[in-house]
Amino acid sequence: MNPTAANLALDPVRLEKTRADRLLNLGGALASGGIALSALAGVVAPQRFAHAYLVAFTFTTTLCLGGLFFVIIQHLTRAGWSVTVRRQMEWLASFLPVCALLFLPVVLFRERLYHAWMSPEAAGASGSGTAGGRSSLEAVAAARERTGTSGSARESVLPG
Repeated sequence: MNPTAANLALDPVRLEKTRADRLLNLGGALASGGIALSALAGVVAPQRFAHAYLVAFTFTTTLCLGGLFFVIIQHLTRAGWSVTVRRQMEWLASFLPVCALLFLPVVLFRERLYHAWMSPEAAGASGSGTAGGRSSLEAVAAARERTGTSGSARESVLPG
């Protein structure tokens, strides 16, 4: 091995302090802007925001849970081949506590997301799966009317 390659292996290339600080500030500004735009979207179009947020939250949490499942399987089987890959999956699974915090908007928008199940019409007096003697499709239609959402293609299924 020549001396230059040995020096490179021992001394990794690093960003200068000023450039690293600039990149960190840029990342913080972009994150703050994204949070502000998300809050604005939640105020302007809460129904749309709630559904979009639920999809993004589910996608992110599923990736983290997949990483955790991979790590668990590797430890259970005592696999030795997967050390480098397992480290990446451990890093991915370490985001799960943040996902727990990111679940708060789903809780806050639960009425908009699950209005068909959480509305008083859907709960019914008897608790037998029908809403006050109506079919579940009628209960869903009543909940949509109450929240002002449209069922678009699904409305054709409702009895006239």
